[in-house]
Amino acid sequence: MAVPRETAMGGSGDIKAFALAGECIEAVPVRWATDRRMLYGDGLFETIRCRFGQPFMLDAHIARLIRGARALGFRSIPSRDALRTVCETAAGSVGLLEHACLRLSLGRGAGSVGPVPDPSAQPELTAVAYGYSPPSGEKYARGYSACFAPFPRNERSPVASIKSCNFLENILARRYAVRRGFDEAILRNTAGRVAEASCANLVAVFGRLLLSPDPGTEGCLSGITVRMVASIAPRLGLRFRFGKIPERAIFECDEAFLTNSLIGVMPLTSLEGRSLGGGAPGRIAAAMRERFESRLQRLRAPGRMVGAG
Repeated sequence: MAVPRETAMGGSGDIKAFALAGECIEAVPVRWATDRRMLYGDGLFETIRCRFGQPFMLDAHIARLIRGARALGFRSIPSRDALRTVCETAAGSVGLLEHACLRLSLGRGAGSVGPVPDPSAQPELTAVAYGYSPPSGEKYARGYSACFAPFPRNERSPVASIKSCNFLENILARRYAVRRGFDEAILRNTAGRVAEASCANLVAVFGRLLLSPDPGTEGCLSGITVRMVASIAPRLGLRFRFGKIPERAIFECDEAFLTNSLIGVMPLTSLEGRSLGGGAPGRIAAAMRERFESRLQRLRAPGRMVGAG
């Protein structure tokens, strides 16, 4: 691949790329080594639950990916139909696994090794599917424990509400939590309010009000599962609102839970060693999880009828 002279190593001509595999040095495609997702996290990703070769809530994931690409100013964006075809092909590649995960990623392109993107670079799309082991029933019955991350989330960052490939802050937060014996880390923003968990949105329950940090102001991702929860709430006689959750308020909630596309709805029963909502999963989290699982169960194996087996 020809690389623009101003970005090439040494300032001239074509370049070659190499990788160390064990003790062997191997030549690798230059496009791999100059993919801006790898160099700078300059890309987007979606993590999609699959069942029997079928992606779950695929349209919502595709819509979020497209919104992110527009926000980042990508030169061109694959069509919805193209994105759907790639996702369905990848999901089908793992066969009829009941539990699988699809990782979809869209990068700005390859070829430019400097911080300023090459305006002629074409976005690159990749998708990979693999088996997934959901949390055990025992884990849902006990709920997650969490601690606060030791650093703040910058709610003013232009990528705070985008699912970008620059995910290192979240990885470090989760690593910090796991090393301390917790399941998750809760990030607070620079104002000291709750933003999100390292890999999930947070919902706190106050009476019949479900409150979740606002992606527009609090420094959290606009989650797909939490928006499903928001749509279900009125049917259960509940109110849902995106807003602000001060740190002290989370300890005053009646219950709390986390949401993402893989775990669905997971009760959050303790934070920094302090019980939330009595230290046991709440009834609203249970009701939301039941509805999440019910929708997921609609993805059935080919030829399997409702009620069969």
